[in-house]
Amino acid sequence: MYSVNKTNTWKIALLLIIVGSLSQSCKTKKFLGKNYKKITAQALHDSVKANLFDYEWLSIKGKFSLVKGEGKTTFAFNLRSKKDSVIWASFRLMGIEGARVLITKDSIKVLDRLNQKLYLSDYSYLKKFLPFDASLAILQNMLVGNPVLFDGSNIRMLHDENSIQLMSSNEQFENRLFLDKYFKVTRMLMKHFLLNYNANINFSNFEAIKAVGRIPTNSKYQVNTTQSTGFELNYSKVSANNQLKMPFKVPSKYERVRN
Repeated sequence: MYSVNKTNTWKIALLLIIVGSLSQSCKTKKFLGKNYKKITAQALHDSVKANLFDYEWLSIKGKFSLVKGEGKTTFAFNLRSKKDSVIWASFRLMGIEGARVLITKDSIKVLDRLNQKLYLSDYSYLKKFLPFDASLAILQNMLVGNPVLFDGSNIRMLHDENSIQLMSSNEQFENRLFLDKYFKVTRMLMKHFLLNYNANINFSNFEAIKAVGRIPTNSKYQVNTTQSTGFELNYSKVSANNQLKMPFKVPSKYERVRN
């Protein structure tokens, strides 16, 4: 039986989740069929951008699994997001709420209910867990399967009988997007040659949300640096563009901890 310190498990899992990301009738602008050989890299990139999952408010319920070494810990979560503004999430283990998270553009707050502590940090703290600089926009895009760290410069298209890919690269960094016939990303493969890391993200089981786009209900993340860490998201319920409350009341007796 794999066991870890309960406080560290909650803390690592909750911070990773924030980085912690198909048959659509209203959103899809074009259809990538047998004519993929005729499309240019720039046109393909434009079509990917035209078919991003775009929302104002988002609600997700599901399960989050953290894999570290040979151990795996699974949490139930309820997540709410307002685009370009905030992410709120509540996490439960065996039916008991263990923590809440509130993420804004410049701060990360973790309310540890088990140990009665409030952890306060900025995005620099995530560098302990992620090999690249994170932001609210990156986290929100990862949650819905949109490309991240893909600037569209020096792009080229690759394809074979089984896949079509869009790649952006420079001397230090390469990001490769594997696309389906609706221009949705099914895999992101990122490599940083100087920092020596690989990030492999797979998206599957897409669900169409009316007037918003297609969202993957299963996401698997694998980051390889000095140690390998992985996590998986499985969504059981997704809804969009209904205004949401994000309660985050901190009891006065909770200890404030700055990271």
